[in-house]
Amino acid sequence: MSPSSLYVCTYNARSIATHQRLAAFEEEVGNIKFDIIGVAETRISGSRRADLPSGYTIYHSGKPQGERTFAGVAFYVPSSLNKRVRGVVFASDRLIELTLQLRGLRTLRLIQVHAPHAGNPDATYDEFLNELSDLLRARRSTTTMVLGDFNAVIGSRQPGERFVGPHSAGDRNARGDLLHDFCESQKLFAMNSFFCKGRTRRWTWRSPNNQTFNEIDLLLTPDRHYISDVNVLARRPARKPPPEINRLALKFEAAIRLLTPPSPTPTQEYVRITDALTHATRAAEQDVELPARISTTTMGLFHQRRQLRFGFGLANSPHAAIQYAELNKTLRKALTADLRAHHLRILEQAVAANRLRRARSELATSRTQIVHLRRRDGQHTTTTAEAATLVRTFYNDLYRSDDGPFVYMPSSSNARAEPLSTNEVFRALTQLKSQGAAGMDQVLPLAAKLAAPHLALPLCSLSTICLPRMTSHQL
Repeated sequence: MSPSSLYVCTYNARSIATHQRLAAFEEEVGNIKFDIIGVAETRISGSRRADLPSGYTIYHSGKPQGERTFAGVAFYVPSSLNKRVRGVVFASDRLIELTLQLRGLRTLRLIQVHAPHAGNPDATYDEFLNELSDLLRARRSTTTMVLGDFNAVIGSRQPGERFVGPHSAGDRNARGDLLHDFCESQKLFAMNSFFCKGRTRRWTWRSPNNQTFNEIDLLLTPDRHYISDVNVLARRPARKPPPEINRLALKFEAAIRLLTPPSPTPTQEYVRITDALTHATRAAEQDVELPARISTTTMGLFHQRRQLRFGFGLANSPHAAIQYAELNKTLRKALTADLRAHHLRILEQAVAANRLRRARSELATSRTQIVHLRRRDGQHTTTTAEAATLVRTFYNDLYRSDDGPFVYMPSSSNARAEPLSTNEVFRALTQLKSQGAAGMDQVLPLAAKLAAPHLALPLCSLSTICLPRMTSHQL
């Protein structure tokens, strides 16, 4: 995310419920310039956060687990932006809300929608708009954006209208009237209609006979001045996966940074140690290229499909529709074969290196984090941090002693904690897990483990100072 702009997209995926469809989705959006993508028609059941091996996170909302989801909505977010996510509301299989922390105290609320299609009665569409209205009123933020597949053509401005602009790819239909009335009542500007674009840069839906092109994916907001442009998806260079840590470089950097003289106070010494480890970790980060899941041949098929789909070949040639359908079949088969071959490569490497547990981790489609837990008041948590607080409170209440918190009572007034030896600290550091996540001090267990020969002595000295103070305080 650049300091001055945020690229927010909406995309109708027509299912990312299977491993193959998710891989195809990630391949397609790899050529798109974005910071966050709102995804419609995911067809994924349940509501959760899933961290993907590609370095992205999906927050998705669908029908309850076990029920088939025909709609489904989600946000596709780079993992680096997760620290800015202040809350996620899994409203329904047609609505999901994500609140993002911007600079200072400013927040951005994004609502991704997937409206009922034209085959549903108007009452169903009205019910959807009422649900969206309730969601808009539930919380406040600096600015709000509603984006997604509205399955309505709102058209261009008509006399006396304020919240619709002069530009459109088509004439307003019946659902467009309902959506326009909703925009007027909620004071939401249909931002697509305020920017003049060529027809090929506006349409987001094509009819089955490839003759009709409509603009049904929209961006609505009450704050026009925050939006600098609305356009069809642009291109960008291939994205980079999260960096890896060069262990040798980390060990070397930590050794150098820990050679600085000890600080005079325990607090300053702790800061010196943590700063040395975190700076060494950042210096040891290196770009890594993930093993290719999709072959060059299959990527060529993706390119051919894009050319057919967006080059208006489907509308101009009677045989193009058949060619497009056959190309889709060929692409699905090629993608399935590529993913199977990728899995076999990982398993063969794991067997050769005797690292089957690592292979299972690499073959996982995603890692799930708990976000959606119900509080005692019936409301649900909206972030991982809130869920962790709720779990901690539950277990604290469950195991709390009736006699109150435990208080250390030494057997004599002369009792003192035995100081730790350098060897004890060194052994403890070398036994740390290499794959653990950083704590509140942002120090990776891997960094502490690799720096053990140079870290044991300052940690031992720090504990020698702190332990007597803790004991005397308890006395």
